[in-house]
Amino acid sequence: MSEFGQTKGTNDYFAGEADARREMEQTFRENFRNFGAQEVIPPAIESADLLNSKSSEELREEGLFYTFTPKSFNVLNEAAEEGKSVEELNPQDFIDTGLRFDGTVGVSRVMAENKDVSKPAKWFYNIPVWRYEDTGEDRLREFWQSGIEYLGTEQLAHDAEAVALANQQLEDVGLEDAYFELNNRKFISGVLDEYSIPQSQEQGALTILDKLDKKERSELLDEAENDKGIDRGKFEDVLLFLNSDYGFSDLDILRQQFEGNQAAQEGIDELEKLRSYLESYDAADSVEFSPTLARGLDYYTGIVFEGFHEDADSSIAGGGRYDDLISDIGGEATPGVGFALGNDRIIDVLEENGEWDEDMPGARVYMIPVTDNQEDLEYAIEASTDIRQNGMETDIDFSGRSIGQAFSYVDNQDIPYAAVVGPDEREAETVTIRDMDSGEEYEIPSSQAGQKLGEVRDRVN
Repeated sequence: MSEFGQTKGTNDYFAGEADARREMEQTFRENFRNFGAQEVIPPAIESADLLNSKSSEELREEGLFYTFTPKSFNVLNEAAEEGKSVEELNPQDFIDTGLRFDGTVGVSRVMAENKDVSKPAKWFYNIPVWRYEDTGEDRLREFWQSGIEYLGTEQLAHDAEAVALANQQLEDVGLEDAYFELNNRKFISGVLDEYSIPQSQEQGALTILDKLDKKERSELLDEAENDKGIDRGKFEDVLLFLNSDYGFSDLDILRQQFEGNQAAQEGIDELEKLRSYLESYDAADSVEFSPTLARGLDYYTGIVFEGFHEDADSSIAGGGRYDDLISDIGGEATPGVGFALGNDRIIDVLEENGEWDEDMPGARVYMIPVTDNQEDLEYAIEASTDIRQNGMETDIDFSGRSIGQAFSYVDNQDIPYAAVVGPDEREAETVTIRDMDSGEEYEIPSSQAGQKLGEVRDRVN
């Protein structure tokens, strides 16, 4: 066993598993590009002040994002040498940074700092993010997200496109039964106002609403009263109302119920318009209105949504509109909307359904030199180069093991074809190919090996 074990909440991905994950990411990447998006690669570390101000009460209070002070020890040592006390130090000498907890905040910071970028912009990413979660029940502290941000657009049609694109991404990796729940922060704000929850307590209320599927109602009421200072009776009325069985067909009823409540009316109007756009995207059947959906991050201002699957313990995608985030962090007023897919949770569902394939060979052809003399090895290299140039991934056995052992390796690695070369093949300028599935062997000119194997690949695919 290694002296240094795997860090809690992380996974090692290698060989076929890593390839399978990259293949899924490539599907996401192609779909993002198909909608006209360009890739962005933000840094893993950001200012701790930025992360702290744009996270959520839960993340801040429970310390769920990683921060570190890379200069602390240097600064303290220098101060000690100069005879300074800690109180005399400039706080700016301690440059606190942190690991990103999502993609949206970092991408928004990139936009804020690059004011000359043409808008609207569509930026997508495939990145790891980090949260200091309890590692019970196989929870991860490092996990992967594939997401997109629409920056510089107030058009609700982009909110609809984001939902439709998230739905397509899930369908294209095999989750045709996924569905989305939608709500609007404006509607929730109107509900809280209607039940006399002060605006100063709104963010605390939203944090609690985000836990509706995780805690009992009594626990949420205790937290509202004891931790957030929210009137228990009023908040219980909010929970009772939001837990009512409302759907898109009830929006007119809600419009009448909240007559005169501007925030609620705006939220309802946007939800109705959004669903109409989703019909044009042929995605309306995959969405439903969920009055309890809040999403916990502070920066959301309008439409919010999450993707679910019956075999997932929690959401597998999530996003929404954030019109003030970029201006709040020092950029120009730049409304935005976006979403992120939870790649690890998606893979969990695919595994549960038997649809996740990690048996991906690194090569499709394994070149086996019969001898290890230089001439035969050089011939194997030349033949392999020709095969690779025809689009077939090819590895060469330089180990010097017996041909039987080499064939066992090919079989264990699920490599479809073995190519054997030795003195006879070198003299005849041929390659002996074995189809590992059928056991069929045939000898062909080395100059034609790449083309022939490529033709076989195309027929199979």
